Amino acid sequence: MSDAIAHFLDIVRRQREQPGPGLIGRLVRDHGTELTDTQIAGLADGLWTGGLESTASAIALGGHLLATDLAAAGVLRRGGRDDVDGWVEELLRYSSVVQVAFPRVALTEAELGGEQILAGVLVVCSLSAANRDARFGDSAPHFMPDRGPRSHLAFGHGLHRCIGAELARVELRTALHRLAVRFPRLRAAEPCRVTGAQLSFIYGLPAVPVLLDGG
Repeated sequence: MSDAIAHFLDIVRRQREQPGPGLIGRLVRDHGTELTDTQIAGLADGLWTGGLESTASAIALGGHLLATDLAAAGVLRRGGRDDVDGWVEELLRYSSVVQVAFPRVALTEAELGGEQILAGVLVVCSLSAANRDARFGDSAPHFMPDRGPRSHLAFGHGLHRCIGAELARVELRTALHRLAVRFPRLRAAEPCRVTGAQLSFIYGLPAVPVLLDGG
């Protein structure tokens, strides 16, 4: 994350002198010094991380499910719009690509979930734990595409809810449904060795080895 911010800061400094046609250039032209270099770099990083890495990771995780859970793949392949929407919502809950919310600092002493929180203490919410809470039933740790409509925290909540949530849903519904239909014999390669990404704020799979024709 630090490297990404440094990269965008360098771009912002160069575009202060010669604004380009993209987002950063427009922000520089339209807002001038109203926005600092750090603020513009932060906006660009948020767009890049939220609009690329998290969605790509969710597509990879969905592809892995298609290749390893044949029953779930069939639901997506044969399903109508409601089935596809439900499949994607369950994937969002189950995978929780962004697994922790932004850290908060308690401004005053408070009680939270039966625990005493002191002023100045750092508080972090585990979105993945919340999405597998017992309120989802005993099946919470499992992927169930026919699970009834149920809210989840994959995109956070409230003021800091992901601004790209609806775009992500459209991308996931389109990409995963077409993947399932285009490759009906998609299977995991044997042996299927999948390793989670290291040192990343985003949970994902750097590689998903599959056989496209099952041969």
